[in-house]
Amino acid sequence: MRAAAAKLVDAEITDFDDLWYPEERRAVDGWLREHGWDVTTATFSELMARYARSVPQDAEDSVPPTLYVSAQRRAG
Repeated sequence: MRAAAAKLVDAEITDFDDLWYPEERRAVDGWLREHGWDVTTATFSELMARYARSVPQDAEDSVPPTLYVSAQRRAG
């Protein structure tokens, strides 16, 4: 089925089984730091404040917990 769909849209269709892995999940910020990256993180509220945006009163309850990550590979 995936092959037929790929032909229709002239693009490779992702095999969703490739998106899962059996290892224990790790926080991406910690993994990146351990592998030579400088990392900053921000919660939704922190990111909104950084850009002088107000957070709607019910946003904290309606937005799933999200950590925004920015990383830059260390030289060397």
